[in-house]
Amino acid sequence: MYIHIQKFKTISIKEKKVKLQIWDTAGTEKFRTITSAYYKGADAILICFTYSDAESFKALGSWLDEVNKQCNPDALKILVGTKFDLEPKIVTTEEINNFA
Repeated sequence: MYIHIQKFKTISIKEKKVKLQIWDTAGTEKFRTITSAYYKGADAILICFTYSDAESFKALGSWLDEVNKQCNPDALKILVGTKFDLEPKIVTTEEINNFA
């Protein structure tokens, strides 16, 4: 199953308008070429993995490489672990710290 969700929102932070574009592609290759066009000019990127899914964690390296090729080098990159409440937790804190 392929998931593709996008959300656009403009918010104010310290009286400055900020446009948010949030994409959830579930890490699928199908959307890799599409998403690169959108994060090319991004100022911040959230790169997510699932604690209970080793494959999602293993894919982080290739996603980060792609982001680094396309994004502004000064773009903030934030690593986010999801589904921490699920068992079993396959990805360890040590692995996350080593990657970060």
